[in-house]
Amino acid sequence: MNDTVIKIVTRKQKKKGKRPDKRPARLRYWMSGRLEERKIRNLMKYCGMSKQTAYKLWHNTRKGRVKDGILHKVA
Repeated sequence: MNDTVIKIVTRKQKKKGKRPDKRPARLRYWMSGRLEERKIRNLMKYCGMSKQTAYKLWHNTRKGRVKDGILHKVA
């Protein structure tokens, strides 16, 4: 007898529609400032900028879908 094993395969859940992502992890990501830290660190490392210059450049030229109230203001 041939024993066959049937695998149950489930598809990955994809984003359905254009609703905003309101999961708690998304808000935590933006509130923690991880993207900002990494962008500024890379500008300093690869472009030779000072921390203040890189900070101002990233905040003035960013083109993202981040709401304005979430990111820190430029001093």
